[in-house]
Amino acid sequence: MSTLLKNKVAIVTGSAQGIGEATSEVLSREGALVMMCDINSRKLIDTVRNISQKTGNICNAHKVDVTNEAQVIKTVQEIVLH
Repeated sequence: MSTLLKNKVAIVTGSAQGIGEATSEVLSREGALVMMCDINSRKLIDTVRNISQKTGNICNAHKVDVTNEAQVIKTVQEIVLH
């Protein structure tokens, strides 16, 4: 694992699969704390687990519908206050 992004937080939407999943994995490999967001919580949990195991870095799952502004605001606030 690289430490290029150590002590950095990344929020990735659509991270349960595809480009979002790949982006989350790269950020995690570089040492970022990745806050993975997706509407599909079942797939998201599996993806978070897989990336955390592959990279040795912990990722967090957040179920959020990015078309719902209130959910996005609440999620970002929770991440920032965490």
